[in-house]
Amino acid sequence: MTGGLALAMVVLGFTGTAAAATKGIFLTNGVAIRTCPKTSCTAVGQGQKLQSFEAKCWKRGTTVSGVNVWLLGKNLATGVVGHTSAVYVGATGNGQPGEGDRWRYYVPQC
Repeated sequence: MTGGLALAMVVLGFTGTAAAATKGIFLTNGVAIRTCPKTSCTAVGQGQKLQSFEAKCWKRGTTVSGVNVWLLGKNLATGVVGHTSAVYVGATGNGQPGEGDRWRYYVPQC
């Protein structure tokens, strides 16, 4: 196997690998789950206090309470997938990832 072919195989092997999602919980009732990371985007569902949210990745969007980090993920109670402000999603009991801006350290950027 030539060096170039081996390198191509290694690169292809890592392409498309998904990082593990990180679970959090909604901190309040009626948290909008939207089609994009902006408050002007259509709401496709809601999260209720203590429902689990599985965050796949984060994006910058509309600033909410001083934080412009939004999470793309799934409400595990309802199955609704979309974006929600990271301000409204907190840790699931182990102290990590925290809420708001700290999500950037625990899920990859979209």
